[in-house]
Amino acid sequence: MKPAVFVTRHYGQARGGLGRYEESLLSALTARWPVQAMPVQALHVPAGLSLPARLLGIDLRAVARNYPCRLRGLPESCLVHLSNQNMGLALLANRIETSVVTVHDLFTLCRAAEGDNSSSLGMADTMLARLSALCIKKASRVIAVSEFTKKEVVERLTVPPARVHVVYEGVDAQAFRPREVPQAFLAKYGLTRDRRYILYVGSLEPRKNLKRLCAAAGRVLAALKDVDLIIAGRGGTAGQEGLLRESIEDAGLSGRLRRLSFLPAAELPLLYNVGTVLALPSLGEGFGLPALEAMSCGCPVVASNATSIPEVVRDAGVMVNPLDVDALAQALLKALADAEHRQELRQRGLRRAQAFTWERAADETVAVYQRLVAT
Repeated sequence: MKPAVFVTRHYGQARGGLGRYEESLLSALTARWPVQAMPVQALHVPAGLSLPARLLGIDLRAVARNYPCRLRGLPESCLVHLSNQNMGLALLANRIETSVVTVHDLFTLCRAAEGDNSSSLGMADTMLARLSALCIKKASRVIAVSEFTKKEVVERLTVPPARVHVVYEGVDAQAFRPREVPQAFLAKYGLTRDRRYILYVGSLEPRKNLKRLCAAAGRVLAALKDVDLIIAGRGGTAGQEGLLRESIEDAGLSGRLRRLSFLPAAELPLLYNVGTVLALPSLGEGFGLPALEAMSCGCPVVASNATSIPEVVRDAGVMVNPLDVDALAQALLKALADAEHRQELRQRGLRRAQAFTWERAADETVAVYQRLVAT
């Protein structure tokens, strides 16, 4: 049994979806395969390069963090599992004979191919997304987190389908479960028990479709005076934050919005339990982890019918065309106003979430390892 090195990035207390994937899958893998974690090291960017680049609007240190490539002290004859697609550069910068890369999504690459340089890192991000994607083609095997993502890898990167394996993400049912929310948590974030909440969890990237969410929420909140909108997630670029402020003002949400910064991992399940309904109107997801986590907490889901989301939600939630503000508003309004409908969505979501465990994800990942070392 060939030892495996699971390459991770450094995440702080506030872990995003990639961080939860790394931490949860690695924990389940250790009981099934001889695997060790290796934090990747970003390239050092001298101040002499960083400061001039900032004047051009390029954060080279952020680029180095987002596209790490240095692996030091790799054991000989090991299987290397790169835990996200931005690590593809490591296949170019290091001698790795047996490799697996997990691809969560290719949306940065898609933007680059379409001439869209609107990402937080601009042209440098675009260039490195293309290079990382080309390097992924060198991997022995690719794990895609959804059938949609596999299709993207096969079509956009021309990787043979036989080398791409779908392994869905999981959810920690011990952490993400229905529970009573402590008053201290509500007070910390300015939430109250006499209000109901439309909840959004995620980034402020344009593909998350927050402008339309705000427009739909504005219509719902005009009809239901005891409902507010929560937008939770790490801060975006100045441009993204500016667009969000404009969307909030245009929708008349001032005073009815709770903007929460990125929560510690331990608090995220509590937030899902605060939500009356989760809105995930994204134009594109590689998997759609917020929908799964919400369902596991018993929070009804109204989501986009685009990309990977139908694979995760199926009939456990309400799915709408993400471009249709009217449909989104009506779906949210029904979930809030119809208690019987809301309870049905809650029960369906709880049942659906049981199909996604990190133990299953680890078993399927080990199956990829086994096929690889047997060849």
